[in-house]
Amino acid sequence: MCVAESDGERVYPEVSPVPAEDELFSAVDALLEQVAQDELPAPAERKRLREAAGLSQAGIAKAL
Repeated sequence: MCVAESDGERVYPEVSPVPAEDELFSAVDALLEQVAQDELPAPAERKRLREAAGLSQAGIAKAL
């Protein structure tokens, strides 16, 4: 995506490098640790939220 042109040259936004796999796992671990400390909604409410988002238990399990 070109954001501007200067003297006929295109200027592109800086792109962040893709994080390494261990950085991604660390980020997911940090999120899961935070959730483990928070009080979760009741099971019926979790199910309602999951279904409202169109997610299945199997899909969530596979992603995690």
